[in-house]
Amino acid sequence: MTTVPNVPYSFTPGSVIASGQVNANFSSLVTNANLILQGTTTNDSAAPGFIGEYISSDLTKASGVSLAGGAEHDITSVSLTAGDWDCRGAVAVFNPNKSISYLAAWISAVSATMPTALENGGMMNYMQLDNVTVTPNKDFVLPISSGRISLASTTTIYLSVKWNGGGGGTNPTGYGFIGCRRVR
Repeated sequence: MTTVPNVPYSFTPGSVIASGQVNANFSSLVTNANLILQGTTTNDSAAPGFIGEYISSDLTKASGVSLAGGAEHDITSVSLTAGDWDCRGAVAVFNPNKSISYLAAWISAVSATMPTALENGGMMNYMQLDNVTVTPNKDFVLPISSGRISLASTTTIYLSVKWNGGGGGTNPTGYGFIGCRRVR
């Protein structure tokens, strides 16, 4: 027999329990027991709904978004179910011939809308650079650090970017990656 402290039940591991044989207070079991949470023990992804679940999306340079100056743009997105997630990402900007004076990238539950406040971690998944010197015909990457996103229902989470600058010719191209891991 195996018992768990403060939980009013016992069982024999590997045994079959017939209906009516278990008389346990499951409220106590959930709040008092040392529960094992299912994840994964190898180099794969945890099953949907379990701790460790990983969802990601990337937009390649070849499929990148043309970035109009001064406008906010979505690069890619993921759909996350209810729970707590840690999300991180990176936005790359290929600059053919423009000067870039301002560049910002973020992760948010609001499409193409820059966060404006620190409340609820709104600026946690945010990176901004001013007076940026970007060499033409090169890629410039902004990493976005990991931050908590807590959801009550299935929600689309966006990886977005905004830039300002000048010069003629073709607009920069934005592309990037977002990855989110379920932590609770």
